[in-house]
Parts: sequence; structure tokens; C-alpha cells
Amino acid sequence: MILSADGKGPKFGPITHLTNEIPGDAELGTVPDGGSDIPVVYGRRKYTLSPQVKERGWYYATHTVKQLLEKEDCKLRDPKDATMLLMHTGSSRILDGLCEQFRVSPDSPSVASSYNILREYGNTIGCSIPLMLADPVHRREGEGLMIAFGLSFSCGASTLTIPREGWTP
Repeated sequence: MILSADGKGPKFGPITHLTNEIPGDAELGTVPDGGSDIPVVYGRRKYTLSPQVKERGWYYATHTVKQLLEKEDCKLRDPKDATMLLMHTGSSRILDGLCEQFRVSPDSPSVASSYNILREYGNTIGCSIPLMLADPVHRREGEGLMIAFGLSFSCGASTLTIPREGWTP
């Protein structure tokens, strides 16, 4: 993925992040040494997830977005007003919960890319946002919101301004 400051495409806005607010959050999930062959070799995933993962993930995402929206240079004031809401694709339960937290219907066009990437590729961990940005759909003018978070409990959020003529990757 190549990002550039040149041209008429979208522009990133302010960015914020939160990492390990509670030190124990880093231990809510474990991933053993290995690579992408682990599921093939052992027949199923070998990482573990605490029952608290979903709620802590929602917390990290909503708290990080709240911090972003409070920034003076952020044009967006409410996630439900985003023309696109690109959220990490951990699971449909996580996406549904975030939609509820942000008061956005899971059927809204603004979250369609998140659900499409989850359906097509599953939990893509760190590359879900780039996959959504590469989704060949026309994005309409306005302020978008991107939210990425991970198992070790870090979350990043940024706005993305789509120009007046819209944008298609």
C-alpha cells in the first residue's frame, strides 16, 4: 500500500492511539511462536483469548475514537456522522458491538467495507484497514473514520477526508 500527499485523493486527519491502559490487558490473549503455518500444522488456531477480549476491545476502540473526536483539529464530532466507518475485522460480534456503541446500523453503507472484508477474508489482524481502503468501491465526499486495534490491546484511530468528487481506489 502506497500513501502519498500528492494528488486529489483522500487526506488523513488527526490520529490518536491508546496502548495497554491496564498492563494486564496485554495478557488477555496469547499467540505462540510460529507463523501462518500454525493452523495448517496443528489443524486449528493455537492462540488463546480471555472472555474479556470482546469488552476490552470495545473499550479501546470507543475510548480511542472519543479521544480523536475531542481533538481541536478533528472535523468529525460523532462516529454515526462518518461517511465511512472502517473498523478492524476481528469478528462479527465485535463489529456488531462497535456499531451499537457508535449508534450505526450494521446494515449502513458506512460500515459495509468492514463486514465485506470480514466475510471475504476473516480476521485479517493488522491488515484489515488497508484491505478496506483498497476495496474498489466509490467513496462519497465527507469525513471517514478508521479504527484499528489488536490482541495486545492497542488501538489507533484517524479520520480520512474524501474530496468533493469522491474517491475510488
